[in-house]
Amino acid sequence: MEAKATKSRRSISGVGTVHYYGVDVETGRERGAGDLPECFINIMSSSTRQETGPLTMRPPAKEFTEGGVDSFRLESSVNVTDITHIDIGHRFAQGGWFVERVTVTNETTGQQLVFPCHRWLDRDRDDGKMTRTLRSGSPQRATAEYFVEVATGAQSTVQLAHAGVFVDISGAEGRTGRLQLSGPNARFQPSGVDTFTLRQQPDVGVMDALDLGYSGEGGKWHCDWIQVTNTTTGDVAFFPADIILSSEQPLMQCVASQTDRMGNPRRSIAAMTDDQPPTTLRSGYQVTFQTKRSMCSGANGEVSFDITGERGSSGKSPHSLL
Repeated sequence: MEAKATKSRRSISGVGTVHYYGVDVETGRERGAGDLPECFINIMSSSTRQETGPLTMRPPAKEFTEGGVDSFRLESSVNVTDITHIDIGHRFAQGGWFVERVTVTNETTGQQLVFPCHRWLDRDRDDGKMTRTLRSGSPQRATAEYFVEVATGAQSTVQLAHAGVFVDISGAEGRTGRLQLSGPNARFQPSGVDTFTLRQQPDVGVMDALDLGYSGEGGKWHCDWIQVTNTTTGDVAFFPADIILSSEQPLMQCVASQTDRMGNPRRSIAAMTDDQPPTTLRSGYQVTFQTKRSMCSGANGEVSFDITGERGSSGKSPHSLL
């Protein structure tokens, strides 16, 4: 991306010397991560007190590439000779952007820096900020993946499949901001359990509370319980909610229990070390078999199966068919 000094600037009558900056923006893979038509960047130096001022970046596809890199060549009359930090952001109330990292090259000096971000620029997600100041190589807030299980109680009187259910998870390192619980299989049926995987969200550390709400109208939703697993760190937080949300009361806070849904004592993240692996926890599984319609196709008694996953095996043992 570097260019010779003689090719990286030009003179325009009445404008003066123009300097070029190469900017590569990597967008996250989360759904809706690049839902913006344009953004701006301000390239700055704290040592020389220079800055380019806001420079607009418009991707050709009118949105940034989810899981990809968009490249821009920007012009400025200012040569920031010692780049130390940048401001990057947007001014759109609707739409969000998950920025993984930004690479900036001053084509006049050849200086190239990488600015990690790993956060949302979204009014309704993370901390709600739409502009962030990034410094080269500085540690930014880590991200995590959350597996959310939501149990709907029997007292529900409304179908919430399209009503906009959300959670806002809080912990020792902050909060995630509102995370929508949606998907093609979301039903929130009475006495049912819905599951969601939320990727590339802010890591809040040890979870201690969450806000639960929905934006639907009419009827009541009975939330029995919620369990959130941070699959990145292994932290599991069980929230025995037993609350009813309605248009009159659309938002309530739940506090984490000292046990998980199966009654296991909650693990301490700080206590986990390489020479002291975490204790195996008990889990419940719902298993469905489909038997073909043929003579003697059924089974009387017990069957055996072994469930295997990333964290090991459940072990082969006989199970009764109820």
